[in-house]
Amino acid sequence: MRVDAVCIVTGAGSGIGRATALRLASDGATVVAADVNEESALETCSLSAQLGGAITSQRVDVSDHEQVDALVSRTMERFGRIDCMIANAGVLLIRPFLETPPDELNHVLAVNVKGPYFCGQSAARAMIAGGEGGRIINIVSTYAEVCDPDYSVYCSSKAAVRMLTKVMALELGPYGIRVNAVGPGLVRTPMTEKDYWSPEDIREIKESGPLRRMGEPEDIASAVAMMLSDDASWVTGATLFVDGGVMLQ
Repeated sequence: MRVDAVCIVTGAGSGIGRATALRLASDGATVVAADVNEESALETCSLSAQLGGAITSQRVDVSDHEQVDALVSRTMERFGRIDCMIANAGVLLIRPFLETPPDELNHVLAVNVKGPYFCGQSAARAMIAGGEGGRIINIVSTYAEVCDPDYSVYCSSKAAVRMLTKVMALELGPYGIRVNAVGPGLVRTPMTEKDYWSPEDIREIKESGPLRRMGEPEDIASAVAMMLSDDASWVTGATLFVDGGVMLQ
């Protein structure tokens, strides 16, 4: 990845997206932090400024293709190119299969599947027009490979994006665009700690993994940075699971 690369990170207002935006900015990239929560995206910009990085923010609902197209267009207008798209925005739903209503199913699929589809499609068009290739990273999950009860919608959405990544890699490779996925395990974010797991749940999960700890957002940001780098120049269509070895069990 060129030092002055222009990168869009969706879901950059918190958690993995924020850590990724800050990491790429610290590496010298120009970063557009996109999030459905504009205030959170601005907080990411503020944190970056304190660290000496360059991040701008834009509100976007990734389930709306017109908003995604506008995000890419404004980035092109301001910076002249797009080198990297990190499709990180996502939502989590834990609900029994038989109790999942259509509106919740549709919402998760809209954000988790349509979002990466629209982001990849719009960014790839801009990259092809620029003629210099590019890199696209889709953030999936270990739940693209394994499953648990009550995760039918979430697992399905992440597995879909894992397969989408492979097809995108096939179709976009001839244009010099590498497409890969990063699959986090359980990562300590506001969502996981506050909304879905109790302290007892988290302690049990930590104790069950080979490395005996949860992941941190920075662990995933480091994996994304590696997959964007020239060290991964011959890697496309792959999913890198970053889970502390939990999937080994």
